[in-house]
Amino acid sequence: LFRSGPLSKNPAQPITPRQIAESGLEAAEAGAAILHVHVRDPKTGEFSGELGLYEEAVGLIRERNTDVILNLTTGLGSGF
Repeated sequence: LFRSGPLSKNPAQPITPRQIAESGLEAAEAGAAILHVHVRDPKTGEFSGELGLYEEAVGLIRERNTDVILNLTTGLGSGF
């Protein structure tokens, strides 16, 4: 599973749609069959339910991998 969890102090945590897609693609290349994806507001790092951010992340993943299963969720960002 790939997940964008609570924002941490780790400077390598993916925040932008491109970073999230790259991290997910790395997981898929390592053998992950499913990517559980949350997106974040690129400016604040907070969870987001913004459709455009999902479209960007999914588009970037699908450009390089059409086999991995994507589980998109707005569970933590849908209240905005």
